[in-house]
Amino acid sequence: IVVRVIAPYLTDKKEDPAVVVLDEEGQNVISLLSGHIGGANSLTREIARKLGGNEVITTATDLLGQPAFDRLAAELGCEIVPFENLKLANSRLVNEGSVRVLTDYDPDVLLNSLGVETEISLSEKVDFSFIGNMESGKVEELFSRISEDGFPVIISARRIMVQGSYLQLVPRILVVGLGSKRGVSSREVEAAVSELIEDLGLREESIDRFATVDVKRDEPGIRDFVEETGRPLEIVDRDEIRQSGVEYEESEFVKQRIGVGGVCEPAAILTAKNGKVIATKRAVGKVTVAAVEESFTS
Repeated sequence: IVVRVIAPYLTDKKEDPAVVVLDEEGQNVISLLSGHIGGANSLTREIARKLGGNEVITTATDLLGQPAFDRLAAELGCEIVPFENLKLANSRLVNEGSVRVLTDYDPDVLLNSLGVETEISLSEKVDFSFIGNMESGKVEELFSRISEDGFPVIISARRIMVQGSYLQLVPRILVVGLGSKRGVSSREVEAAVSELIEDLGLREESIDRFATVDVKRDEPGIRDFVEETGRPLEIVDRDEIRQSGVEYEESEFVKQRIGVGGVCEPAAILTAKNGKVIATKRAVGKVTVAAVEESFTS
């Protein structure tokens, strides 16, 4: 009955929500859909524990006591790219083979400080390699070496060009501030954001959300672009900027027009939590952009 009811609403593995099914007595709690990414397996365990029922979980990695990278991505808040390679990484954990993880975050801090379950680091099939601030070329060289004895998985927001099959978990760590002249098109906003992200050497999947000020709330080009990305747009009131005391590059012209000396940079700063500015205001045609990186491991 449940399958028939939900079938018309299912889209794909990346978007489908968790669905858990219970019998009338609560004796069996079944993880039906989106066990890892949606969190149905965790929810099933929690409900079964509270009801004293049986948890019914059928994903192969869980049955074999192995970690799963879609589960880790969900717990860390990462995008999975390319998504179709997820099954290749997880199959190495279930079947013959091993996985080599490259990350520019300290592995212990990455897993432990976030409260993430640590079976990934404890699995005999997973080895970590810390790449730190290593130059891209050296990362790619390391990548080619370790891929010979394990399926490569990267945990990084950086854009790393590699050959062959791999999986990357991209932390969503960026708040991008947006400003523009009136009448800007969504394509102009897209071009400005793409140029910014490319110059930073990051993947576009690392963007968590966008920010702008109240006066730009209904600017069609900004609104349409953000909707296309599927990311949220946070609105910062100009009074909040005036009262915040944050430092940013001010423009007297902008201040005379809207009452505050900037749009993209203060909006990004005030929207971010525990963040640091990694790109101050820059103008790209009719668009201004700035970027703040939020802390991923604290």
